[in-house]
Amino acid sequence: MKTLNQTNILKALITTLLILGLALLGKAQKQKLTILNIDVSNVELDPIQAGNLVRLEMEKIDTFEITDRYDVNYLIKKKNINIEDCYGKICQVEVGKELGSDLMLSGTIEKISKTIVISFRLIDVEKEKIIRSHVAEYLVIPEELQTMVQVSIRRLLDVNVSNAVEAKLTKEGAYESAINNPNIDKLNLSGPRSGLTLLTGTTTNRISASTQSGGYNASPLLYMFGYQFEIQYLNEGRYQALFEFVPSITGFTGNVFRPSINILNGFRDNQTGWEFAFGPTFGLSKYDQYAKIDGSWIEKSEIPIEQRDELEFTERLSKNGKSKITTNLVLAFGKTFTSGKVNLPVNVFLIPSKSSPTIGITVGFNGKRRIGE
Repeated sequence: MKTLNQTNILKALITTLLILGLALLGKAQKQKLTILNIDVSNVELDPIQAGNLVRLEMEKIDTFEITDRYDVNYLIKKKNINIEDCYGKICQVEVGKELGSDLMLSGTIEKISKTIVISFRLIDVEKEKIIRSHVAEYLVIPEELQTMVQVSIRRLLDVNVSNAVEAKLTKEGAYESAINNPNIDKLNLSGPRSGLTLLTGTTTNRISASTQSGGYNASPLLYMFGYQFEIQYLNEGRYQALFEFVPSITGFTGNVFRPSINILNGFRDNQTGWEFAFGPTFGLSKYDQYAKIDGSWIEKSEIPIEQRDELEFTERLSKNGKSKITTNLVLAFGKTFTSGKVNLPVNVFLIPSKSSPTIGITVGFNGKRRIGE
């Protein structure tokens, strides 16, 4: 039994040593890759910084044995090698042989018009040829250069890349993110709204009428208070398309109480703050039946039953009537002003109607934020 246990322990030890040996052998078999300076143009990096950035991203992937940058500096000084303009294949091969490298990685990072072009080439030193290359165009987002380099390196080596991240860096119309438009705040203007509403036409007469005649004995200029909720559904560069939900209450004076909800389709320029929106509005008001007798409007309830069949009745706004849901179209236009981190959206709106159009102005505020915050 003792001999059997010793045999098992010996087998386990040998197996462990074999596994460790194979792991070390695999590590030792990694090809040596050297990265010198990277050619740059019109970007906020110099060739040395670009080379360090590419070297860092290659080390993260852990596919090759990357020559340490301090070792590179030491060796080129020791061998008196000039790498200042060493970007082409011939120069890279010559330096690679001097440094004893299996592979060299060369590339360029260049801003051309409205794109940043990144290209990389993997060079086999012994065979003196380019074995892999990759070129990609990105949006001009200097703050995301490292992510661009990371994506290009992974594409060069056929390593998995997040399609979502790549889309944000390459497509203007990709879904909204702080990555693809870093210099334009994607405004989310959800917040309280207050303002004034002016009733006109026949509605003015009913609001101003005495309470005895079914009016409110109030001014047609009413205070409005509400809250705006926003949901963005489209982004194209600096522009947004969004749904706006605005429940509100108009009145508070003269016993006027008119709740409503507006469902708007809005378009906003986040750079200038201008926006336009339109959509249905649903309100709740009180109405009653009236008949015109001798030039005066009389409520149906005040007319004897036997006379009603001879009269033509019209539905009119009335404090004494029954609540009814009304619908209409609302058009809004406005601009957002900013002060520090505070947004101040100002909007004018129109509810068109043949006999009683309504106009108004609202003002809101909130802290500046990006979509999703």
